[in-house]
Amino acid sequence: IASLPNAHRDSIQRGAVVYKNICSACHAPNGAGAPGLAPPLAGSEWLEKPPTELINIVLQGLDGPIQVAGEDFDLSMPPLATLSDTQIADVLNWVRWQWSRTTALIAAREVKAAR
Repeated sequence: IASLPNAHRDSIQRGAVVYKNICSACHAPNGAGAPGLAPPLAGSEWLEKPPTELINIVLQGLDGPIQVAGEDFDLSMPPLATLSDTQIADVLNWVRWQWSRTTALIAAREVKAAR
């Protein structure tokens, strides 16, 4: 994280707090998910999707069936549109930095445009 630009590093740090307070209840603190509740984020190919798709999942929620890391899930994720544009960008930046090879910054303006 130290090698990232300040704005990106700050976003990731804020996103860790959002993840801990909201997302970890279902996706687990370590991103492993929970059987019957939520798929894993750690090792998920979904994190490689374009930012607009990830933003829309957070804004609109997601209903199964879906497949994540070779496993089938038929669950519902509620929309989290009450989060601010910055919070959504931050949590997606943290999740992607934590469990993906994709580290490009998602900006709050991208969330605003998708909203």
